Amino acid sequence: MENDKLDLSFLIQKIYKKKKTLKIIFLVVFLVSLVYTFFLYEKKYESKIVFIPQSSQQNSLLSGLGGVASLAGINLKSKSTEVISPVIYSKIIESKPFLDKMANSFITITRNDTNSKITYKQYYKELPTSIFSRIKSIFDFKKKNKKEPVLSLPEVNVYGDFEMNVFKNIENVLRFKYEAKENIVTIESSFPQALASSELVINAVNILKEELRLLRNEKNENDLKFIEERYKEKYKEFKDIQILLASFEDKNQYLSSARSKIKQLDLRSRYDLLFNVCSELEKQIATKQLEINENTPFISIIEPVFIPIEKSGLSKKLLIIIGLLLSLFLSIFYVFVHDFYLKLKKSLFIASN
Repeated sequence: MENDKLDLSFLIQKIYKKKKTLKIIFLVVFLVSLVYTFFLYEKKYESKIVFIPQSSQQNSLLSGLGGVASLAGINLKSKSTEVISPVIYSKIIESKPFLDKMANSFITITRNDTNSKITYKQYYKELPTSIFSRIKSIFDFKKKNKKEPVLSLPEVNVYGDFEMNVFKNIENVLRFKYEAKENIVTIESSFPQALASSELVINAVNILKEELRLLRNEKNENDLKFIEERYKEKYKEFKDIQILLASFEDKNQYLSSARSKIKQLDLRSRYDLLFNVCSELEKQIATKQLEINENTPFISIIEPVFIPIEKSGLSKKLLIIIGLLLSLFLSIFYVFVHDFYLKLKKSLFIASN
């Protein structure tokens, strides 16, 4: 008990001896917290959507259409749908293609009681420059003056400093959370304006679904493109031979020679062959289109997006209290750190001698 009293009195003596320094630290930290509270901190509107991602299942739609499709000669194979794990969703949301689409998506911004639809990139461009950005730009001035060669490839996207800053801003605005146990996905946004906050969530979900569709259907779409190109080629050949056959039959309505009959049979066989080829390619196109439509991802929404009414965040009173406590803590912490530093310095000095 006496030792505790001695330690406490010893601490009070140390604090009293360094009261001037502690006052300065306390005032500086508290002033910084006040500047943050009244000039930098801003409450924002929060919107979110909660949904269950698609789970692995049998292609029920394609199997259900199998009987009808077989009448038209379309072969629909029953197979399991390949589902992208929700764990990958966060990587998709962090990817540059996703962020680029988000930057070019439209949101509604209200200025002077007037609503206007602009892209997020345009909104970011019109934001007032902060003090920290100005200070950073001063230090980056020399770097900007150094012109570096810009390397680019046709298949590679090149993003500049402005685009990268927009991407970072979007990452700060959007939040993704996946609860594996419940298999629930939550996408949230935090934005100064209510309507735009909800639109950002809607845009994020739509772009995520599009990215998932592209990932799942990449092979099918490549196959479809190849088949459509072959179909165009063969259809052109079919139309050419159709015209030739019609022209020949018009000129030779009464076939008398064996040569004419052989020519007609040759044109007819080529016509029938190309007709069958085009018909088969049409069936393959229809099959691939159905597979692509079936592979379009869907989600089961638990909590839909809504336009928030009130801003979310800490109150200024609470921030001031936190600032006071932080200032007090750092001031006392300085006493311990300074005392430890002096003891360490003294021990090193003795060891060196």
